[in-house]
Amino acid sequence: MTKAPVHRLATVLVSSLLLFGCDLPSDPTVAGELNRGRFEYLCVGETDVSCRDFDMASIFPEVFAVSGRFSVRFEPFDGGPLPRIEPASPRVLSYESAILTFEREGTSAILAARGDALVDYRHLSARPIVAVQFRNGSAESISALVFEDPAPLGLSAVPLDDRGRPLAGALSYQWRVVDESIARLVTSATGREVSVQPLSTGTTALEVSVGGHVELLPIFVELPPPERMPGDTQ
Repeated sequence: MTKAPVHRLATVLVSSLLLFGCDLPSDPTVAGELNRGRFEYLCVGETDVSCRDFDMASIFPEVFAVSGRFSVRFEPFDGGPLPRIEPASPRVLSYESAILTFEREGTSAILAARGDALVDYRHLSARPIVAVQFRNGSAESISALVFEDPAPLGLSAVPLDDRGRPLAGALSYQWRVVDESIARLVTSATGREVSVQPLSTGTTALEVSVGGHVELLPIFVELPPPERMPGDTQ
């Protein structure tokens, strides 16, 4: 049976290094555009690619996914009371129960305010998901799952925009194996990370749906024949 190769990235985008490079400094804050304080990115779900170990942000993201959910807080330089957070364009970026959600593609400022006074702001942008990059447990990009023994393999999904940038925000995922006689999921089907176990020799695909985008990853299984016990006959 012909197997699809598993490709390793020779060059990794800076944005991907920031998201997945554990050796790089971690700073989930960014200065406001008036330079009166810093906005801190807060994770609201384990499906956010910007969040390390599911609950701690590693960076303040560059760009967000449409439907991505997140939160922020603002630390002012003047030492005064913490300002409230609100979006400048609620039709683009909604705010409810301390959670921000990009409702559509576009740009909106997040405002830090006290009463009627604006303390600072920062513009954020959201883009639709146009592709999903699959990564193995070593954070290497893969183009297929290839099984030569019964052990399960884990992988994760990274939503990308049309410029190949990872898109931030907690998102809703749905995974399935097209032919469950060949392989099956052995973890939840709604996380950003899943594990797949081969069942029988053959070819199928792993499907993931996120943010209105559907992507398929080929699965190739070629299991060794079962060991024959002494006395077995064909």
